[in-house]
Amino acid sequence: MNTHEGFAARCVRAIEELQEVEGVDVDTRGIPAVVPELADPDWVLRDVAERTGIRLAESPFREYFFAPDQLRARWNTTTDPDVIGEFCLTHIHRCLVEGPAGLQDPTLTEAENEILAELRIIDQEPMAGSGRVTGLRVAAEREDHEIWLYDMSQERLERLGIDYGTYLENILVTKGAYGWQYLFADADLNDPGLDDIATNLTMMLGIFPDMFPNHSYEDLRERLEARL
Repeated sequence: MNTHEGFAARCVRAIEELQEVEGVDVDTRGIPAVVPELADPDWVLRDVAERTGIRLAESPFREYFFAPDQLRARWNTTTDPDVIGEFCLTHIHRCLVEGPAGLQDPTLTEAENEILAELRIIDQEPMAGSGRVTGLRVAAEREDHEIWLYDMSQERLERLGIDYGTYLENILVTKGAYGWQYLFADADLNDPGLDDIATNLTMMLGIFPDMFPNHSYEDLRERLEARL
């Protein structure tokens, strides 16, 4: 199996894992058809470089390349505890060629708004309308990159201590449980504004190890404990 086919297949399998568990309602809204030229990682990385000047590192962008325009699902448990999640991953070509989202937030500092305006959205929660998006920050003259979480409802911009590949790996494990990104941010989940996120993550990590025994949740549990 090719690596770029591998991540898409793994993501579809993660959605199937949700669908196979009793007591979970899943809405995928369908995965869009693949555009043939966008299924070729060589063409995509070359075209991105030609159009934007951004030369993506082979790792992790080739390793975690996926062909569909989006990979997405929204889900919720239908019995106690009430756990919710969503992800909507966007093809790397569209993220980069369409350019930064140009977001601005008057509650953030000038320096934070400069970063926010540069972010190219890789993940969001459109069905929930949560106002949370994850963005890629990358410059044409550098191969390294940063991953940032913008949470509009909490007026927060948080740099995540993970790269693109690790972000996608955690989508497979957390299934996009609301707020999982905070486990990789320098954040205090005792903050009153993050009560719902802390509760959702606590319940998720209470039931997911039994629901999905093929995944390890020990690292995420340790991260949650360190932030409570």
